Amino acid sequence: MRCVSAWSPAGLSGIFETHIVEDPLLTGARGAGLALKKGVTVTACESEQQGVKISISDGGKIIPTVSTVAKKLLSMFPGQLGVEIYVDVSVPIGGGLGTSGASALATALALGRLLGLRVSYLDLARIAHVAEVECKTGLGTVSGLVVGGVVIVVRPGAPGNDLVDRLLFDKDMKAIIGFFGSRSKPEILSSARLPLIDTVGKRLIDELIHERSLEKLLEVSKRFSLETGLATESVKRAFKALEEAGIPYAGQTQIGDAVFTLVHDEQVDRAVGVLNNLKAKTIVSEISWEPARLV
Repeated sequence: MRCVSAWSPAGLSGIFETHIVEDPLLTGARGAGLALKKGVTVTACESEQQGVKISISDGGKIIPTVSTVAKKLLSMFPGQLGVEIYVDVSVPIGGGLGTSGASALATALALGRLLGLRVSYLDLARIAHVAEVECKTGLGTVSGLVVGGVVIVVRPGAPGNDLVDRLLFDKDMKAIIGFFGSRSKPEILSSARLPLIDTVGKRLIDELIHERSLEKLLEVSKRFSLETGLATESVKRAFKALEEAGIPYAGQTQIGDAVFTLVHDEQVDRAVGVLNNLKAKTIVSEISWEPARLV
Protein backbone atom coordinates (compact mmCIF):
# COMPACT_ATOMS: atom_id res chain seq x y z
CA MET A 1 0.00 0.00 0.00
CA ARG A 2 1.61 3.24 -1.13
CA CYS A 3 1.43 6.26 1.20
CA VAL A 4 2.53 9.89 1.06
CA SER A 5 2.76 12.22 4.08
CA ALA A 6 2.75 16.00 4.36
CA TRP A 7 3.10 18.38 7.28
CA SER A 8 1.74 21.86 7.83
CA PRO A 9 2.43 24.20 10.72
CA ALA A 10 -0.54 25.14 12.84
CA GLY A 11 -1.24 28.83 12.54
CA LEU A 12 -2.87 31.50 14.61
CA SER A 13 -4.15 34.95 13.76
CA GLY A 14 -4.35 37.74 16.29
CA ILE A 15 -6.22 40.21 14.12
CA PHE A 16 -8.16 40.15 10.86
CA GLU A 17 -10.31 42.09 8.42
CA THR A 18 -12.53 40.00 6.16
CA HIS A 19 -12.78 40.41 2.40
CA ILE A 20 -15.67 38.27 1.17
CA VAL A 21 -16.60 38.35 -2.52
CA GLU A 22 -18.21 35.92 -4.97
CA ASP A 23 -14.91 34.46 -6.21
CA PRO A 24 -13.37 32.24 -3.49
CA LEU A 25 -9.90 32.83 -4.93
CA LEU A 26 -10.31 36.55 -4.24
CA THR A 27 -12.07 36.02 -0.91
CA GLY A 28 -9.81 36.13 2.10
CA ALA A 29 -8.70 38.33 4.96
CA ARG A 30 -6.04 40.85 5.78
CA GLY A 31 -4.47 40.14 9.13
CA ALA A 32 -1.44 39.03 11.09
CA GLY A 33 -0.32 35.96 13.00
CA LEU A 34 2.26 33.21 13.06
CA ALA A 35 3.03 29.63 12.06
CA LEU A 36 3.86 27.12 14.80
CA LYS A 37 6.28 24.19 14.75
CA LYS A 38 3.48 22.18 16.32
CA GLY A 39 1.08 21.37 13.54
CA VAL A 40 -0.71 18.77 11.45
CA THR A 41 0.65 15.71 9.65
CA VAL A 42 -1.53 14.05 7.03
CA THR A 43 -0.80 10.64 5.52
CA ALA A 44 -2.71 9.63 2.39
CA CYS A 45 -2.66 5.96 1.38
CA GLU A 46 -4.02 3.91 -1.48
CA SER A 47 -6.83 1.57 -0.42
CA GLU A 48 -8.41 -1.49 -1.96
CA GLN A 49 -11.80 -0.15 -0.93
CA GLN A 50 -13.38 2.53 -3.10
CA GLY A 51 -14.15 5.94 -1.68
CA VAL A 52 -12.44 8.04 0.95
CA LYS A 53 -11.93 7.01 4.57
CA ILE A 54 -10.71 9.72 6.96
CA SER A 55 -9.35 9.15 10.46
CA ILE A 56 -8.42 11.88 12.96
CA SER A 57 -5.90 11.37 15.77
CA ASP A 58 -7.51 10.54 19.13
CA GLY A 59 -10.78 9.75 17.37
CA GLY A 60 -11.65 13.42 16.92
CA LYS A 61 -14.40 14.80 14.71
CA ILE A 62 -13.80 14.81 10.97
CA ILE A 63 -12.41 18.14 9.80
CA PRO A 64 -14.66 19.23 6.90
CA THR A 65 -11.87 20.81 4.88
CA VAL A 66 -10.10 17.44 4.61
CA SER A 67 -13.02 15.71 2.90
CA THR A 68 -13.63 18.77 0.71
CA VAL A 69 -10.02 18.82 -0.51
CA ALA A 70 -10.09 15.06 -1.08
CA LYS A 71 -13.21 15.30 -3.24
CA LYS A 72 -11.72 18.11 -5.31
CA LEU A 73 -8.47 16.24 -5.96
CA LEU A 74 -10.10 12.89 -6.68
CA SER A 75 -12.33 14.60 -9.25
CA MET A 76 -9.11 15.55 -11.08
CA PHE A 77 -7.83 11.94 -11.08
CA PRO A 78 -8.59 10.08 -14.33
CA GLY A 79 -9.08 6.64 -12.76
CA GLN A 80 -10.81 5.06 -9.78
CA LEU A 81 -8.86 4.90 -6.53
CA GLY A 82 -9.78 4.25 -2.92
CA VAL A 83 -7.98 6.45 -0.41
CA GLU A 84 -7.42 6.40 3.34
CA ILE A 85 -6.41 9.69 4.95
CA TYR A 86 -4.93 9.86 8.45
CA VAL A 87 -4.83 13.28 10.13
CA ASP A 88 -2.56 13.72 13.17
CA VAL A 89 -3.22 17.05 14.92
CA SER A 90 -0.81 18.14 17.67
CA VAL A 91 -2.76 21.22 18.85
CA PRO A 92 -6.35 21.64 20.12
CA ILE A 93 -9.04 21.73 17.43
CA GLY A 94 -11.41 24.69 17.49
CA GLY A 95 -9.11 26.97 19.45
CA GLY A 96 -8.17 29.42 16.73
CA LEU A 97 -4.98 27.52 15.88
CA GLY A 98 -5.64 27.03 12.18
CA THR A 99 -6.24 23.28 12.26
CA SER A 100 -8.82 23.40 9.46
CA GLY A 101 -6.49 25.30 7.15
CA ALA A 102 -3.42 23.27 8.12
CA SER A 103 -5.30 20.00 7.61
CA ALA A 104 -6.61 21.18 4.24
CA LEU A 105 -3.14 22.19 3.07
CA ALA A 106 -1.38 19.04 4.29
CA THR A 107 -4.13 16.90 2.73
CA ALA A 108 -3.77 18.71 -0.58
CA LEU A 109 0.00 18.16 -0.64
CA ALA A 110 -0.09 14.51 0.43
CA LEU A 111 -3.04 13.43 -1.72
CA GLY A 112 -1.96 15.49 -4.72
CA ARG A 113 1.38 13.69 -4.65
CA LEU A 114 -0.19 10.27 -4.06
CA LEU A 115 -2.45 10.73 -7.08
CA GLY A 116 0.43 11.97 -9.24
CA LEU A 117 -1.55 15.01 -10.31
CA ARG A 118 0.28 17.41 -12.59
CA VAL A 119 -0.23 20.39 -10.36
CA SER A 120 2.11 22.74 -8.50
CA TYR A 121 2.49 23.60 -4.82
CA LEU A 122 0.64 26.85 -5.52
CA ASP A 123 -2.21 25.00 -7.26
CA LEU A 124 -2.67 22.74 -4.23
CA ALA A 125 -2.48 25.66 -1.80
CA ARG A 126 -5.22 27.45 -3.75
CA ILE A 127 -7.41 24.33 -3.57
CA ALA A 128 -6.89 24.24 0.21
CA HIS A 129 -7.81 27.93 0.47
CA VAL A 130 -11.02 27.44 -1.52
CA ALA A 131 -11.95 24.48 0.71
CA GLU A 132 -11.59 26.69 3.79
CA VAL A 133 -13.77 29.39 2.26
CA GLU A 134 -16.44 26.90 1.17
CA CYS A 135 -16.49 25.20 4.59
CA LYS A 136 -16.59 28.59 6.36
CA THR A 137 -13.74 27.54 8.64
CA GLY A 138 -11.34 30.34 7.72
CA LEU A 139 -10.41 33.02 5.23
CA GLY A 140 -6.69 33.71 5.31
CA THR A 141 -5.08 30.86 7.24
CA VAL A 142 -3.57 29.09 4.23
CA SER A 143 -1.86 32.30 3.11
CA GLY A 144 0.32 32.25 6.22
CA LEU A 145 0.97 28.51 6.21
CA VAL A 146 2.51 28.51 2.73
CA VAL A 147 4.96 31.19 3.88
CA GLY A 148 5.75 30.43 7.53
CA GLY A 149 7.11 32.64 10.28
CA VAL A 150 5.39 35.69 11.75
CA VAL A 151 3.26 37.07 8.95
CA ILE A 152 1.23 40.07 7.91
CA VAL A 153 -1.30 39.38 5.16
CA VAL A 154 -1.23 42.75 3.42
CA ARG A 155 -3.55 41.82 0.54
CA PRO A 156 -6.29 39.18 0.93
CA GLY A 157 -7.05 36.24 -1.33
CA ALA A 158 -5.81 32.77 -2.14
CA PRO A 159 -2.06 32.13 -2.46
CA GLY A 160 -1.06 33.71 -5.76
CA ASN A 161 -3.59 36.51 -5.32
CA ASP A 162 -2.54 37.58 -1.83
CA LEU A 163 0.48 39.51 -0.58
CA VAL A 164 2.20 38.28 2.58
CA ASP A 165 5.07 39.92 4.46
CA ARG A 166 7.15 38.37 7.27
CA LEU A 167 8.52 39.88 10.46
CA LEU A 168 11.92 38.91 11.81
CA PHE A 169 12.21 37.35 15.27
CA ASP A 170 14.96 36.13 17.61
CA LYS A 171 15.74 32.41 17.41
CA ASP A 172 14.98 31.90 21.13
CA MET A 173 11.47 33.36 20.76
CA LYS A 174 8.67 31.00 21.81
CA ALA A 175 4.92 31.14 21.30
CA ILE A 176 2.95 30.45 24.49
CA ILE A 177 -0.74 29.66 24.06
CA GLY A 178 -3.32 29.26 26.80
CA PHE A 179 -6.35 27.34 25.50
CA PHE A 180 -9.63 27.68 27.40
CA GLY A 181 -12.12 26.20 24.94
CA SER A 182 -13.52 25.99 21.41
CA ARG A 183 -15.67 28.53 19.58
CA SER A 184 -17.85 28.36 16.47
CA LYS A 185 -16.02 30.24 13.72
CA PRO A 186 -18.87 30.01 11.13
CA GLU A 187 -21.28 31.54 13.65
CA ILE A 188 -19.02 34.52 14.34
CA LEU A 189 -18.03 35.07 10.70
CA SER A 190 -21.69 35.30 9.70
CA SER A 191 -22.77 37.37 12.69
CA ALA A 192 -24.10 40.90 12.82
CA ARG A 193 -20.89 42.06 14.50
CA LEU A 194 -18.83 41.52 11.32
CA PRO A 195 -19.03 45.20 10.21
CA LEU A 196 -17.54 46.27 13.56
CA ILE A 197 -14.87 43.56 13.34
CA ASP A 198 -13.85 44.75 9.88
CA THR A 199 -13.82 48.44 10.84
CA VAL A 200 -11.60 47.83 13.87
CA GLY A 201 -9.48 45.29 12.01
CA LYS A 202 -8.77 47.63 9.10
CA ARG A 203 -7.68 50.47 11.38
CA LEU A 204 -5.39 48.33 13.53
CA ILE A 205 -3.88 46.38 10.62
CA ASP A 206 -3.04 49.70 8.97
CA GLU A 207 -1.25 50.65 12.22
CA LEU A 208 0.71 47.40 12.14
CA ILE A 209 1.69 47.83 8.49
CA HIS A 210 3.00 51.29 9.38
CA GLU A 211 4.98 49.91 12.37
CA ARG A 212 5.97 46.30 11.61
CA SER A 213 7.19 44.68 14.84
CA LEU A 214 6.32 41.76 17.11
CA GLU A 215 5.40 44.13 19.94
CA LYS A 216 3.03 46.06 17.68
CA LEU A 217 1.47 42.81 16.42
CA LEU A 218 0.70 41.72 19.99
CA GLU A 219 -0.50 45.20 20.95
CA VAL A 220 -2.98 45.51 18.08
CA SER A 221 -4.10 41.90 18.60
CA LYS A 222 -5.06 42.66 22.21
CA ARG A 223 -6.80 45.90 21.24
CA PHE A 224 -8.63 44.12 18.40
CA SER A 225 -10.09 41.45 20.68
CA LEU A 226 -11.20 44.02 23.28
CA GLU A 227 -12.58 46.66 20.90
CA THR A 228 -14.57 44.11 18.85
CA GLY A 229 -15.96 42.30 21.89
CA LEU A 230 -14.42 39.01 20.73
CA ALA A 231 -12.39 38.66 23.94
CA THR A 232 -13.94 36.11 26.29
CA GLU A 233 -13.86 36.52 30.06
CA SER A 234 -11.14 33.86 30.22
CA VAL A 235 -9.02 35.79 27.73
CA LYS A 236 -9.53 39.07 29.62
CA ARG A 237 -8.39 37.43 32.86
CA ALA A 238 -5.34 36.05 31.08
CA PHE A 239 -4.45 39.47 29.67
CA LYS A 240 -4.58 40.95 33.17
CA ALA A 241 -2.61 38.13 34.80
CA LEU A 242 0.11 38.19 32.15
CA GLU A 243 0.45 41.96 32.43
CA GLU A 244 0.74 41.73 36.23
CA ALA A 245 3.50 39.14 35.71
CA GLY A 246 5.48 41.55 33.54
CA ILE A 247 4.29 40.22 30.16
CA PRO A 248 2.26 43.13 28.76
CA TYR A 249 2.14 41.98 25.15
CA ALA A 250 -0.46 39.29 24.38
CA GLY A 251 -3.33 38.64 22.01
CA GLN A 252 -6.31 36.37 21.50
CA THR A 253 -6.25 33.60 18.90
CA GLN A 254 -8.85 34.32 16.23
CA ILE A 255 -11.34 32.88 16.45
CA GLY A 256 -10.89 30.89 19.65
CA ASP A 257 -11.17 31.05 23.41
CA ALA A 258 -7.40 31.21 23.80
CA VAL A 259 -4.65 33.71 24.50
CA PHE A 260 -1.14 33.84 23.04
CA THR A 261 2.07 35.70 23.66
CA LEU A 262 5.62 35.68 22.32
CA VAL A 263 8.46 35.57 24.84
CA HIS A 264 12.18 34.83 25.05
CA ASP A 265 13.39 31.61 26.68
CA GLU A 266 13.92 33.21 30.09
CA GLN A 267 10.23 34.23 30.28
CA VAL A 268 8.71 30.91 29.18
CA ASP A 269 8.30 29.41 32.67
CA ARG A 270 6.73 32.62 33.98
CA ALA A 271 4.18 32.78 31.15
CA VAL A 272 3.35 29.08 31.45
CA GLY A 273 2.90 29.42 35.21
CA VAL A 274 0.46 32.29 34.80
CA LEU A 275 -1.67 30.38 32.29
CA ASN A 276 -1.56 27.14 34.28
CA ASN A 277 -2.86 29.03 37.31
CA LEU A 278 -5.83 30.08 35.18
CA LYS A 279 -6.52 26.39 34.36
CA ALA A 280 -5.65 26.86 30.69
CA LYS A 281 -4.33 24.05 28.53
CA THR A 282 -0.91 25.55 27.89
CA ILE A 283 1.07 24.99 24.70
CA VAL A 284 4.68 26.01 24.15
CA SER A 285 5.88 26.01 20.56
CA GLU A 286 8.69 27.39 18.50
CA ILE A 287 7.73 29.54 15.54
CA SER A 288 8.01 27.70 12.24
CA TRP A 289 9.97 29.62 9.63
CA GLU A 290 9.23 26.70 7.29
CA PRO A 291 5.96 26.48 5.34
CA ALA A 292 3.92 23.32 4.77
CA ARG A 293 5.80 20.56 2.93
CA LEU A 294 5.96 16.87 2.05
CA VAL A 295 7.68 14.70 4.67
